Amino acid sequence: MKSLDRITQSIKEETEEKKEKILKEAKEKAENKKSESREKAQLKSKKIIKEGEEEADKIERKILSTARMKSRKRKLEAREETINKAFASAMEELEGLRENQEKYQETLESLIRDGGVAIGGGDLEVLVSEGDDFLSEERIEKLSKNISEETGKDTSLKLINELNSASGGAIVRKSDGSLRCNNTFEARLKRMKDSLRTEVAEMLFKKTSKAGSKKQH
Repeated sequence: MKSLDRITQSIKEETEEKKEKILKEAKEKAENKKSESREKAQLKSKKIIKEGEEEADKIERKILSTARMKSRKRKLEAREETINKAFASAMEELEGLRENQEKYQETLESLIRDGGVAIGGGDLEVLVSEGDDFLSEERIEKLSKNISEETGKDTSLKLINELNSASGGAIVRKSDGSLRCNNTFEARLKRMKDSLRTEVAEMLFKKTSKAGSKKQH
């Protein structure tokens, strides 16, 4: 009997050990699974946060880029408006020359001479506005001589009242119509506008920046 009891006890102990071992392994596996799940969850969470930050950065860059583009556009529009006003003011001053006949005559002669030289002299017709045919024969003769000297070609000028220009100036053309030089105030200013745009812009906005810095002080 005692021998049977020992065997039974031994089996019980062995069974208990196996049971504890199995339970221990099961717990370890469970803990390992939990740890793996936590790591996966953390990695997934980090990935989501990183993707969110990247998307936020992308949106921020896009907003800043759009804002800079709008700012540049507004600056360019404001600059263009200011430059156009400056040229409009210049046109008003040119038109105002006609109120001073002596000054306007000097300007008109200079425009005729420049136009005559530009197309190489010869038999020329000078288109002027009605009321601008006040140049005397003596002055016209002198202009013809000046153009001849500069071009090396005998030149004659004939004034014609055919110009429809409210501002003033003249159009000089070959009598055969082959060449012409438009030296009306509108045309001269238009030609000068592109070449002077940068210079005028620098002058205008240099003044603006100086005025702004003085206000700050």
